[in-house]
Amino acid sequence: MQDMIAGGEYGTIYERWFGAKGRYPMAHDARPRLPGDVYGDTRFVWPE
Repeated sequence: MQDMIAGGEYGTIYERWFGAKGRYPMAHDARPRLPGDVYGDTRFVWPE
């Protein structure tokens, strides 16, 4: 999963399904945040 996030594939899939113009749009604040105590500096935070 982290490889998909780092490579941009996750974001592409997310936008297709849950982004503002996606099939099932979600609120911006519903995007995932990975906890730093588990993932350290590699945690992913969606861009604004």
